[in-house]
Amino acid sequence: MQTATITAPARLHLGFVGLVGDSAEEFGALGLAINTPVVRVRVSKSEHWEICGKIPEKANQYVSMLKQALELDQPMQVDVSETIQPHVGLGSGTQLALAIAAACCAVSCRKVSIEKLSALLGRGKRSGIGTAAFSAGGFLIDCASKTADESRAISMRFKFPEEWKILLVLDDELKGAHGAIEVDAFGELGGFSSRLTQQLQKILLDHVIPSLQMRDIISFGKGITRIQNQVGDFFEPIQGGRYLSPHVSKILEAATELGAAGVGQSSWGPTGFILTESEKDAQNLRAAILAADAADGIHIKIVQARNAGAQLTVADWTGKTILIQKKTIGEHDAKAKNFTYDQSIRSCLSVRCEHGGRCGVRDRFSSL
Repeated sequence: MQTATITAPARLHLGFVGLVGDSAEEFGALGLAINTPVVRVRVSKSEHWEICGKIPEKANQYVSMLKQALELDQPMQVDVSETIQPHVGLGSGTQLALAIAAACCAVSCRKVSIEKLSALLGRGKRSGIGTAAFSAGGFLIDCASKTADESRAISMRFKFPEEWKILLVLDDELKGAHGAIEVDAFGELGGFSSRLTQQLQKILLDHVIPSLQMRDIISFGKGITRIQNQVGDFFEPIQGGRYLSPHVSKILEAATELGAAGVGQSSWGPTGFILTESEKDAQNLRAAILAADAADGIHIKIVQARNAGAQLTVADWTGKTILIQKKTIGEHDAKAKNFTYDQSIRSCLSVRCEHGGRCGVRDRFSSL
């Protein structure tokens, strides 16, 4: 019997740098894969289809879509043992969908790209960050392009210093916008002005990317915070403030006053994040926030970046022999496609005037 187990990382969505109307082709975004929480799925051949473990309804939805799209005739047991809390800004849906799909493909010996699976399962319509976090990990820039199979293409990937630690600020009482509410929100707000787009892209190019390459967390954090502030203010009519959760907002303000390198909200929230330079800094900052009674009803967790994609383990039982193969999804890509910052990166981003149409981020690089 063959069994495949996949562990997939959560991701932070760090903000948009290009946004025009409600078209999925007009979004550019930043993101980061993190080491925890994770999705863990185990798939094995079976005599009949069986969905077990956590959130079986959602898992069954993705299995049904996959069976139809790939015409899978081998029954399997799909067991979801760990999940990421849904609709809190950590990319739970994409990671679950791709973990199930990749494990089913491994067991049935079907070779389908992660990007193709993402498109088949309806993931990544507005951002390729989640798909790339599954495929390669690291710090990711989505320049709003699509591949021939309608999947999103990530234009730039950078290794993120794993010694830098991140405080996740979790509010269990709220859920971020999703589904039809999210679609309506984008439609109501419309797009960024060309001026805002230019400002965001300038921060990305002049501050965020070079400071990440130089491992300068102070400049990097300031750049991320500036992007977060401007994007958060844009979405204020929907969220009711720069951040969705007033409790999270209070903690981020306190962290800034205590010297945090950078702060922000992941996606629609309510999860916030705080950037720190080391484990010690993260521990001290967390203790200071708790001592100030700023974290009432809020959980604060220390995590770090993950610079690799999902982990796949395939085991074959043949009589008394067990053969185990371990692989990191997209491992060769993660090693080969770390871009070096230079002036050529600027050609990835271009802005046209409001009257001429697009004000989005355009991709002129090969995707992962």
